[in-house]
Amino acid sequence: MRIKITIILLFFSFFTFAEDVKINFSIGGIGGGVESDFNNVYGFINGDFVNAYAFHAPSKLGLEFSPFHYQGNFVNSNSSSDFNYSIINLTLFHQTIDINEYSILGPFLRINWLDFNQNIPTYTFGIRFCYRDEFNIDFLGKEVNYQEPLLYKFIDVELGLKYSKSIPKIYFGVNIDTSILSVLIIGGLYSEAEKNTEKVKPDYRESLPKREK
Repeated sequence: MRIKITIILLFFSFFTFAEDVKINFSIGGIGGGVESDFNNVYGFINGDFVNAYAFHAPSKLGLEFSPFHYQGNFVNSNSSSDFNYSIINLTLFHQTIDINEYSILGPFLRINWLDFNQNIPTYTFGIRFCYRDEFNIDFLGKEVNYQEPLLYKFIDVELGLKYSKSIPKIYFGVNIDTSILSVLIIGGLYSEAEKNTEKVKPDYRESLPKREK
């Protein structure tokens, strides 16, 4: 317990007192992948809610924190369902290759801990490519802007090794920004509502206010 808390405090202390630290955020991510304990291969889904990033440009070191992370393994004939979540999720990363000022390409080390259940931490290390940037999109006639400090996570790809419950696992995962699901769901509902309205009132579009060009 003391070792875990010491690691966490050291992470936070470095980025709290270091100069030239830039802080930004992403809404969160959702994705999945495959992992293997060298005997069986499992599929999984995972995600997190809100990602806060602190990046120290001179050293190229960064710290990522999320208050909620979850992972669910797919059920197969040889295993029972397995769902885990944690509220302390810290990732230390290095921007080895500079793609842009917000993205990550390099090694990382992560700890997911404190789930109020088994309370067993999961340690992860490997190589990560995370492309994040500012982004503007026209959504249903409204302009949605992702501008610093809020950034859009286009894709997050990881390859590495997990260690939890004294079991090592190799894994590969892909993650995208959670907000894309909201756009797809709302867009689908809007499209369905338009179709239903046209069935009832085919000329309803003529009564809508014209958009200025």
